[in-house]
Amino acid sequence: MPSYDFESSRAFVTTFKINPNQSGKLENLTFAVKDNIDVAGFKTSNGSKPWLDMHPAAVSHAVCVEQLLNAGATCLGKTISDELTCSLDGESYFYGTPVNPLAPERIPGGSSSGSASAVACGLVDFAIGTDSAGSMRVPASHCGVFGMRPTIHRISESGILPFAPSSSTVGIFANNLTVLEKVMTALLASDESPQRPINTIYLLEDAFTIADREINAALQDSITRLKKMKNVKVSSITLSEIVGEKTSLEFWQRNKFGANNQLN
Repeated sequence: MPSYDFESSRAFVTTFKINPNQSGKLENLTFAVKDNIDVAGFKTSNGSKPWLDMHPAAVSHAVCVEQLLNAGATCLGKTISDELTCSLDGESYFYGTPVNPLAPERIPGGSSSGSASAVACGLVDFAIGTDSAGSMRVPASHCGVFGMRPTIHRISESGILPFAPSSSTVGIFANNLTVLEKVMTALLASDESPQRPINTIYLLEDAFTIADREINAALQDSITRLKKMKNVKVSSITLSEIVGEKTSLEFWQRNKFGANNQLN
């Protein structure tokens, strides 16, 4: 895989260095911040230069940024986002498209494109993003990094420009699970004691129905391994069973999300 620096990765709106407030569990780790999240002294562009020009610099860090600095991490910059965080592609009209180091000829996915790219390029240990309808999950998948979208509102959204408050939440990208776990425990303000075991894993039937045949075939080995796990039940479920109404992913794909109306 080619190597990239801060410039050639095209992942950052701006770079800087903010030292941690104190030592902590994230000491010696570096991170980047999606540019819909406030960092004191810097403007938040929300992926849009007109927005940037119309708003003053933030006077304080977003709570999640402050938590990371208090846990010993060092902030190295703000990363590119799709305009107003509204796309799954990761292509920015104003700032360009962050590189996908695993497939440089392909898009990185959005809208947390720069955060995923910065991690995938090895420029930071982890990065913050936001996710409403795939803004972390899509770029994590495209760029081949670990991404976690936690339970909604478990991480403070104070100091983050709102997009869809009923569904948007803060999440983390990392290159390995050890860092991901450390960062999540810091942001979730939780201890590191053993978590409750997973008893049931649900497979969303609708997703397999609309997926290409090649994708379904590639997933079968993973599903087989899941079904062989001890003390874990693998069950199928549909979107209508989850939301309690007669709908499906295929219906939403066909009627709600057109090619020029991707929500994220």
